Amino acid sequence: MRRSAMQERRKHPRAKSQQRVLIEDGARKIEAVTDNIGRGGVMVRAQLGRSVAVGDKFRITFPALGDITATAEVRWVGEGDPPCVGLAFKTGFRGRGKLG
Repeated sequence: MRRSAMQERRKHPRAKSQQRVLIEDGARKIEAVTDNIGRGGVMVRAQLGRSVAVGDKFRITFPALGDITATAEVRWVGEGDPPCVGLAFKTGFRGRGKLG
């Protein structure tokens, strides 16, 4: 099976995961849903309400995991309804999460 160009660029594999997350860029909190997640990043679907550009930084929070947070940077912006955004984790996860 041939891997896609995106898979070729990834350093870590991704797993399908649909969970509610919060994305913040200062004053705004935007609810989003993950599509897939891996050690290096996550793809989310969200109505961002403004144009989002590669390089923008967000804080992403995973409420279902005990409010674990990470800082992430936009790597790509896609189409769809709601639109999808690829985020690369820039910090490790922080919080009092329930990973086990």
